Amino acid sequence: MPHLPALSLAIAISLIALPAHAGGTSSANERLVFGKTNIFCVQAPCPWRGIVRADDLQSGSATMLWSQDRLPQLDASAEDATRLATAWDALECLIVEGSMSERTLRVDRIVGVCP
Repeated sequence: MPHLPALSLAIAISLIALPAHAGGTSSANERLVFGKTNIFCVQAPCPWRGIVRADDLQSGSATMLWSQDRLPQLDASAEDATRLATAWDALECLIVEGSMSERTLRVDRIVGVCP
């Protein structure tokens, strides 16, 4: 997977006109990048935190599945939900396996921190 600065550029280019809540849907059990996007804006809405498909970032064309100041609803174990909330609040980035559907992130497992 590319380093975060390269990911940020790919996300920024593909999200120039994106609304604050993308509300996308992902396939079942795929790798998702969760949390800090390294996109910083002068004016809201700004997708500085969100959820994108990890594979999209590798190809250079990212579609934001979620971008709001608050977490989406979580369908995860209590331990994973706590770790995700902590990472979100600390502006950290995690790789998760699961899916995004409307306003709910289903997490099968947390793979680890973003490279």
